[in-house]
Amino acid sequence: IDLTEEAAKAARSNYEFVKDSYARGLVSVIQLIDAQNASINSDLLASNAVYEFIIQLMLLERSIGNFYVTNTPQERDEITNMLQDYINNQ
Repeated sequence: IDLTEEAAKAARSNYEFVKDSYARGLVSVIQLIDAQNASINSDLLASNAVYEFIIQLMLLERSIGNFYVTNTPQERDEITNMLQDYINNQ
């Protein structure tokens, strides 16, 4: 998710640079449209990465029969502590 967001940020920055260059007459309209398409596509990929993560998380929770969001705060803390203990003991 972080990588796709960084890529989207870079594509937006590039688009702004190309848009400014186009306004000064330094690049063609084709280059402007290419930069715009790259920016839009990278934003879409970043959004899709978030949704895909949520879908995969829900599928995992469904497969183990425990939905984290339906647990009480105390149950969430217990699960978090168990995972932390497991990670620390590996």
